[in-house]
Amino acid sequence: MRKLLLLLTIFLVINNFAVQSAEGDAANKKVKILLIGDSTTEGGKPTFETTIEQLLVDEEGIPAVEAINVGRGGETAYSLLNTGRYDREIKEIDSVDYIFLRYGINDWLKRQPFEENFPGDMKALIGQLRMDFPESQIIVMTILPFLKEGDTRVVNEFIVNIAAEEKLDVFDICPAYQRGLEEHGKYSMSVRFFPLSEIPEKYHELVAQYTKYYEWKKADWVRVYTNELDPLFGHLPNWYKDKHPNPTGYRLIARETVKYILPKLKNK
Repeated sequence: MRKLLLLLTIFLVINNFAVQSAEGDAANKKVKILLIGDSTTEGGKPTFETTIEQLLVDEEGIPAVEAINVGRGGETAYSLLNTGRYDREIKEIDSVDYIFLRYGINDWLKRQPFEENFPGDMKALIGQLRMDFPESQIIVMTILPFLKEGDTRVVNEFIVNIAAEEKLDVFDICPAYQRGLEEHGKYSMSVRFFPLSEIPEKYHELVAQYTKYYEWKKADWVRVYTNELDPLFGHLPNWYKDKHPNPTGYRLIARETVKYILPKLKNK
């Protein structure tokens, strides 16, 4: 009898330890957010993902969050799957809880006829993500107001329709970004990316710290993330042409992402 009680006591102690250990592991497990998209995703590294993490770090009742930015400039939904990058860089990522998927800009520019190619490209990608990340929640994002207004609207209508057909949630970032532009200024959240050859030579030394040779452009270009050179060059044609977000833009996207994901994290 005493031996039986001893065995029972040992079992209870081991079981209690196992339960506490499992609860501790669950409490310490990070929620992993995967950010997939084109240059308007990649260009945020590391500001975009670290801002998401920092804004969530002190939220009561949710575990730590790890945001992983796997965006790639120039990419389409089609090229992600068909160049091998998906298999090399994304497929084997472990324990993903949420996937934010944002394509459409390059798809509009490179995959015409867009209305024929884009739905199939996106659905193929969504299907692959579902296969490789069956426990993850896939969230489809609209594009930023990057293209001409009418073109941006068409792309986002396709995105919303694809999400509905695939029974996925949509994170409509476009209106919030547009409001940010209206609030902070039309060019406040975009980079200045401009060919050095179109800047008067007398200013070349002044802009040297912002100048870099870009292989894909085969030329030196000036890239500025603030408005500090606007008084000198804002009058030049196309100085404000580039619509890629600057750190201000990525902070806004991160803030809106947190506002969107926080209720899901609390419910989880």
